[in-house]
Parts: sequence; structure tokens; C-alpha cells
Amino acid sequence: MPGSGYATISRKKILEFLKKNSDRTVAVADIDHYLRTQDCEVNITTIYRYLDKRSEERRVRKECRSRWSPYH
Repeated sequence: MPGSGYATISRKKILEFLKKNSDRTVAVADIDHYLRTQDCEVNITTIYRYLDKRSEERRVRKECRSRWSPYH
């Protein structure tokens, strides 16, 4: 992934989830659930940080609608 430093397993899994769900808005809770089903538990803060980084790179779009911040 250009510009992301290095690709950890969790980053790869998050990106995989986003690609599979590119046709809909997803929440961090959706990503967290997916990672757990893939035996890839990460701290929710890690998910937010990675999505914030991708948002800054304009690779994902961030929308705040409720307690959970969905990324698309």
C-alpha cells in the first residue's frame, strides 16, 4: 500500500473488508466484527487510526452520523 509505511495483517484485513463492502457505508463496529470473525482481534483505536490515515490520503470517505463513525 503506497504511503502507508507497512502492511500489517490487520491493515490488510481492514482493506479487504472495505473492498468487499465498497458499495455501502460501513461503521467501525462492522469492521471490528469482521476482524473478530477472521481471528484478527485488534484494538478499536487501531481501526480508527488506520481509517483516519486512509481518509487523510483520500482513500476512504469519512462520515459522522452517530456514536460510531462510518467510513465509506
